[in-house]
Amino acid sequence: MADPPGYSSRSTPGDTSSYIQRYIAVTSTEEKTRETRLRRMAERQGLTIRKSRRRDPRAIDYGRWWVVHSNTDRRLVELTDIDSLERYLMGEDR
Repeated sequence: MADPPGYSSRSTPGDTSSYIQRYIAVTSTEEKTRETRLRRMAERQGLTIRKSRRRDPRAIDYGRWWVVHSNTDRRLVELTDIDSLERYLMGEDR
C-alpha cells in the first residue's frame, strides 16, 4: 500500500520530533507563567517590571530586567536574569 501524498515515514535533517516541539511549547508556557506571576508580585509592591526587547545576544542589555517604581517611572534595579528578579521581589537581594 502506498503512502498518502505528503507523508514521509523518514525524518529529514530540518525536522524536529513532536516530543521536542511539545517540550519547547511547555517550556515557553512555563516561562510565561513565571513572568506573569512575577509581574503580579511586583505590582502588589507598587513596582513595574520591564524586560529588554533586544534580540541580539551580543547587545549589552540583552536578557536584562529592570524593576521600575510605578509612580515615578524611576529604575530601581537592573537584573541579569529572571532568577535574580525573583530573588529581588522576594526580598532576598535587597
